[in-house]
Amino acid sequence: MKKILACSILLLTSLIAFCAPVGTWKNYLAYHNTTEIEHVGEIYYVLASSSLYSYNTKDGSIYTYDKTNGLSDTGIKAIQWNKSSRKLVIVYKNNNIDLLSENGKIENLPDYYLKAMTEDKTIHSIYNNGVFAYLSTAFGILKINTKNAEFSDTYFLNESVEYAYIAKNQLYAAIPTRGLMACSLASNPQDKSNWSVVGAYVALNKQLNASDLAVINKVKPKGAQYNSFAFITLKGNTLYTVPGGFSSIIDASTPGAVQVYDGQKWTFYEDDLTTKTSNIPYVSITSVAVDPKDAQHVFASGRTGLYEFRDGKFIKHYTYTNSPLKAFKSNKPNYVITLSISFDSQGNLYVLNSNNPDGTSLLRLNSDGSWDDLHQDALFANGYSFRVLTNLTWDSRNLLWFVNDHWDNKSLAYFNPKTNQLKLYSTFYNQDGVALGEGRVHCVAEDKQQNMWIGTGNGPVMLTPSQIRSGSENFNQIKVPRNDGTNFADYLLSGVDITCIVVDGANRKWFGTNGNGVYLISADNLQELKHFTAENSPLLSNTIESMVINNNTGEVFFGTTEGLCSYVTDATDAPSTSSDSDVLVYPNPVLPDYTGLITIKGLAFDSHVKIVTTNGALIAEGRSNGGTFTWDGNDQNGQRVAGGMYIVLSATAEGESSVVTKIAIIR
Repeated sequence: MKKILACSILLLTSLIAFCAPVGTWKNYLAYHNTTEIEHVGEIYYVLASSSLYSYNTKDGSIYTYDKTNGLSDTGIKAIQWNKSSRKLVIVYKNNNIDLLSENGKIENLPDYYLKAMTEDKTIHSIYNNGVFAYLSTAFGILKINTKNAEFSDTYFLNESVEYAYIAKNQLYAAIPTRGLMACSLASNPQDKSNWSVVGAYVALNKQLNASDLAVINKVKPKGAQYNSFAFITLKGNTLYTVPGGFSSIIDASTPGAVQVYDGQKWTFYEDDLTTKTSNIPYVSITSVAVDPKDAQHVFASGRTGLYEFRDGKFIKHYTYTNSPLKAFKSNKPNYVITLSISFDSQGNLYVLNSNNPDGTSLLRLNSDGSWDDLHQDALFANGYSFRVLTNLTWDSRNLLWFVNDHWDNKSLAYFNPKTNQLKLYSTFYNQDGVALGEGRVHCVAEDKQQNMWIGTGNGPVMLTPSQIRSGSENFNQIKVPRNDGTNFADYLLSGVDITCIVVDGANRKWFGTNGNGVYLISADNLQELKHFTAENSPLLSNTIESMVINNNTGEVFFGTTEGLCSYVTDATDAPSTSSDSDVLVYPNPVLPDYTGLITIKGLAFDSHVKIVTTNGALIAEGRSNGGTFTWDGNDQNGQRVAGGMYIVLSATAEGESSVVTKIAIIR
């Protein structure tokens, strides 16, 4: 019996490693660019790519800190160790503040971050003296008692202080526009008249200690190189990402990169391409596509043309000189704007070519290497092809959808490869003939019922299959009843800027937004099931640039302005056929200290599930979300069930019995 239990526990450990429990959040942060190191005895605290980790030289362990394990925020700007209180002062880019103790305790000081002020609140640097931390800000100096975790004083100088320090009982403030100012600590630093200019401004030396950096460069956590994920896609269980140009398609500061995560490790496709080739521009990559016939054959595109890779190595750069792609202007040859690419099932690559005077908009690079210019007059206006053609998306009808995400000629379109015909939607009215407003059109996605969902600056709208067939110009804007005794209703997420959409295995819609986090809407489109924000969850940012869902595992990935994170949902795709051997239950057995959800995967779509005892007594029942059902381990009265064996009975939506499996619970 002991051997069986030991094997069961080993199996449980393996399953948990492979299948994260429903509700689990995970961060995929970069730790590549080291900017600050605090060496404290055997511990190094390291700020890298705006993320924090520690390295223990005694046991060689590395520990990463983020919102999933205690930090209050994301996007760290500065850190500094306070020797007196034995705490690490952490300042975030949004001016939130944490104090991290040696024992791992984290104290948040949100008052300054939350305080409404007319002054610029930006914190520039940290200086510790005794138990106090002096934070140099855009208006003066903020003093914190780190021992008591409380604000002590504020010195309004009406000047932007780059850094501060104390010497010979004088508090100094380095101000780029004024010089070095000082005030005696014996006087009142809150009185601006006690401050005077005593020298010239000297920039702060931010150079890292060479020996510390040498240690850290050998032990960096494995992760992405960049915290930019403007576009993400899945091929099987492998995640392909590019940093993009979400806020500006001509942003040359965003490095060219393809970052690939296979569930265990990250690989990178020659992000130093410009250095290696000396003459090939490689910035602001906005899309990546994997050849359906060869997963090692990958294309990327963006501001500077189309790039071909094999086995992670660069092969060819397609631009206006060696392909039908066109440049923005003849005197700006590096602006070959190809914001979106997508393969069809035959291995032909479709390319959107925006904002060029030749009218080139949609092209196809065939699997044999030849090109077809699929010229569309409808995508040409004011002397240029539409400016921001993007978000290529195939639907189940084999139609290729995309949008023009620009205030000039905002539009939705689909292309039929069989007929070479284009359908353009350039006016936006709902089913009642009401205009949808001035918001741009950002994205398009298909749900499980073949409806097309379109994300706009004023909320989501929908086209049904019958509307698509008939060529209807009106969109469905879902009305959600108020259920307040009136007949009034509100449009679904009206006024919310929808940036991306994915649909899970239960046909629920996930809407990423510009500034409002993520919404999960029920399959019938009438109920808000979840609303994740940076304030109420480990979501890294309220601005969501991209999303993708692995409907085999239920993990939905969020590319945000602060990095990549994910959440494990309670829905997966249902298998085409379901049998006992297809069903995965985890954790199983359920050990005494486990209090999370028990997940049952591999069920038929919308199955009716019952949990019963070996004697047939009903314990719990419900419907699966797609192919997944979750049970909290409680009976119908909300009480924890006793230890023992429990049977899972499943029937299809048509009432046919389909699956039986068992769950062992140990108390």
